[in-house]
Amino acid sequence: MKFLGTLKIASFVLAANLCFVPLCFADESVNTPPKSQEAVELKNYKVPQNIESKAEKVINSVRKFIPEMNQLNLSYKGVIALPEDYKTHQESTVLAYVFTNKKSATFSEINELGTELGIGLTFDVNTGDLLNIRVLNPSWISKKVPSETVAKSRGSDFLKAIMGDWTKDYRMNNDCSYIDNTISVSFNALYKGVPVQIYGIQISMDAEGHVYDYTNSAMPNTVAFPEPTKAISPKQAEDIYKKSQSMRLVYNTIITYHPNESPTESQPKLLYVPQYDGTIDALTGLPFNLDGNEPIKNPNVTITDKGAPVIVRNKEDAAQQLEKWGIDLLGLEIRKSAIPRQQNNQEIISYTGVPVTENEVTSGRWVNLEVVASSGRVIGFGIQNDKQRNHPFVIPEEEARKKAIQFFTDLKPEKGEFQVTGYIDSQQPDWVDSKKLDTMMEPKYRYDFTLLKDGVPVVFHSYFVEIDGITGKVCGFSNPVSSPAALPNRTGIITPEKAKAEFIKHTSLKLTYFWPRYYNLFAPNPKLVYMLERKEGLVGIDAKTGETVK
Repeated sequence: MKFLGTLKIASFVLAANLCFVPLCFADESVNTPPKSQEAVELKNYKVPQNIESKAEKVINSVRKFIPEMNQLNLSYKGVIALPEDYKTHQESTVLAYVFTNKKSATFSEINELGTELGIGLTFDVNTGDLLNIRVLNPSWISKKVPSETVAKSRGSDFLKAIMGDWTKDYRMNNDCSYIDNTISVSFNALYKGVPVQIYGIQISMDAEGHVYDYTNSAMPNTVAFPEPTKAISPKQAEDIYKKSQSMRLVYNTIITYHPNESPTESQPKLLYVPQYDGTIDALTGLPFNLDGNEPIKNPNVTITDKGAPVIVRNKEDAAQQLEKWGIDLLGLEIRKSAIPRQQNNQEIISYTGVPVTENEVTSGRWVNLEVVASSGRVIGFGIQNDKQRNHPFVIPEEEARKKAIQFFTDLKPEKGEFQVTGYIDSQQPDWVDSKKLDTMMEPKYRYDFTLLKDGVPVVFHSYFVEIDGITGKVCGFSNPVSSPAALPNRTGIITPEKAKAEFIKHTSLKLTYFWPRYYNLFAPNPKLVYMLERKEGLVGIDAKTGETVK
């Protein structure tokens, strides 16, 4: 695969500081440290001989999988202090090796290698464990789609080469992730045989099996981990799950993703989907809410007559409409996008309020309104206000909800009955250090308005309205991406009980260490839970046929 950009020591060592998030869990993102944080060379640091010997033994094993290393020189070897880890907020130190065509290079020279061939490895200075491999090879260009079977086999062989019997300490995840023509295989770390969420190894390669990235998020101190022996039995957990679970009826489309291809969307189906994600506290036996958010119960909203569409044909119209919605445009200049984007075979034009005065530039306030190019029909708008980031909510949720409903009912985008849903954040846990909360958060309330057909939510046809949590003004709105075409009727559907029984047959509960999270911060210690695993991408049960839908 061809990689663009420059080879920098910082990119190697910072990659070792990434948080590994297994694909089988809810949060599928990987976070990087802020760009302002720099890696620092520790010139006088003395690495124990046994650590160096262990690292060099691993390097010799890696050469078998990355033979390009044999053509290169060891240009740099040194100890580097990593920036603070975003998850643990602890600094760490690594032993770094960088192989290039140069016979030798200083720390600063390594940072300016450009796009030439280079391979970097980092090791924990205390244990000698391999933390990261990053390969930059412009000659690796693959147009094929990697095979999951081949990737899993090669990933398994790679781990075996560098650590022997890896199955004692890791469990391979069933799912793989794709980016362009590359594939990533992930392995959960185990503690006493139980998978530990957010810790483990990820190996990325192309279709030819070229390993270009290896990231190891090493296990933290396990002293405070709950003991698996104190967990309720799998049978008890299964009984609790069966009793707690119920199914709800929805209309939805199934989107299938294929590597290097556009997603395909099915015709609308009538499905039974689970009400509850199935997580159980393994120590108490109580259902456990993974994200900590509590749903808000709202009465449905009915629109009896459709309002006129909001039309914007030029910059003046855009400014007038935004001001009508209470958006302050002082210090902003409306600009029309030069190139439209495509959405559902339609061209979409953006009108953006760009800061032009010095005060507005520093405040980071932007407004964006989108319209269908052919008709001028407004499909949504949003506001970014950096000045409000990480500020507490001022407007009570109930007041925000009333404003969102009022905006939606005044807009009257279409006739029908709509289910109103929103969520209240859980209270800030005691372990949260407010000073370390992500400054990218904006205080906003969001409410979804989902169309109902005969009382059944059409989940792929939903509007949303956002309310500024400080001013109480509307700060965002969006139309559904697609319209409900012909929807199947409810005649001849199976019962919820039958759907539940079929759904449960294709799921299992797995004991897992789950890390509670509050925005960007993780709890000091994990919870021991039973988490639901769905087989082969299970989505729900077809209400007409009773068959599984994936």
